[in-house]
Amino acid sequence: MTGASAHSDEEAIQRARPRMLLLVPVLVILVAEAAYQVLSALVNLRELGMHTRAPVLAILFAVLNLLATVGLVSGMRFGWILAMSLAGWNVGYFLVLWWIGQPGYVGMALAVVIVFLLSSNEMRHAYRADDR
Repeated sequence: MTGASAHSDEEAIQRARPRMLLLVPVLVILVAEAAYQVLSALVNLRELGMHTRAPVLAILFAVLNLLATVGLVSGMRFGWILAMSLAGWNVGYFLVLWWIGQPGYVGMALAVVIVFLLSSNEMRHAYRADDR
């Protein structure tokens, strides 16, 4: 084993993993959003009064949600960054919908839950987001 490899292994062992109570809701929401995005790309949900993005954007966001999920499960920092970025985008998107009189309260609430859980001290520490 090389010195750098041993150092990264020791760091991974010493770094605390986030509690499942914090991580599981985020993973469930990300996977559910990805499934919803794929469904909205394949079926016209606007006829049912549901908010959807353009099909190409919906597929892009589905892929990004799944990448964030894989990153979070594997303990990689990019997963945390991507999940926070997607949640921030979604909060902004749903605020615009609210501003124009077509609020999507459930989607907004889910995005806020993700931001709240991912910004906890334990999650930031687990994904090295509090490193300076």
